[in-house]
Amino acid sequence: MSIHSNPVIARPKVVEAAPGKTPAEVKVDLSGTLEFRNHFPDFPDFEIKFDEPGPPNASDKLTGTITDPIFVHMPDTETILTYHILYKEKDGPCKHLEGPLIAHSCPGCSG
Repeated sequence: MSIHSNPVIARPKVVEAAPGKTPAEVKVDLSGTLEFRNHFPDFPDFEIKFDEPGPPNASDKLTGTITDPIFVHMPDTETILTYHILYKEKDGPCKHLEGPLIAHSCPGCSG
């Protein structure tokens, strides 16, 4: 049996999203997934906003809540993307913006 006939599906890399706690740079293997979990109870709704050229996968849903994380699927090529996290009060006008932050996919980046 070859190693290619039994692929291993990697778990998403969890990223804690909270002002002052979100890492300035997150790294994941090529084609990996970043799972952003909101840990900012004062602003339970949040959104990932990528700078140009935009999100790595146009079909990714980039909004979430404390109970609904955001999954970002990174490309299968080495890529560095800049993004911001916009935290929002539930049904309120108050917002908090954090960033710029970096998402980096590269061979052997997990770990």
